[in-house]
Amino acid sequence: MRQTNQEISMTFRGEEIVIPTGTRVTQQTALGHDDNYNFIDDLSWHKPHLKGFARTMALHDMVHYGIDIDSKFVNK
Repeated sequence: MRQTNQEISMTFRGEEIVIPTGTRVTQQTALGHDDNYNFIDDLSWHKPHLKGFARTMALHDMVHYGIDIDSKFVNK
């Protein structure tokens, strides 16, 4: 299983986010597997305190646009 090897701070679509160490990543894209990408596959860490529609909206862009992580931050 691929996962992040350290905590990563970044800006994603105007929001400051911190991706925790050990977050699962995938190389699955809309067109199939691609070794050039490492997308965050587990978003349970992002704003878990939100419920219902608010949580759905907070996660929408992350799911549909994807958060691509540089391969140097990924354990293989």
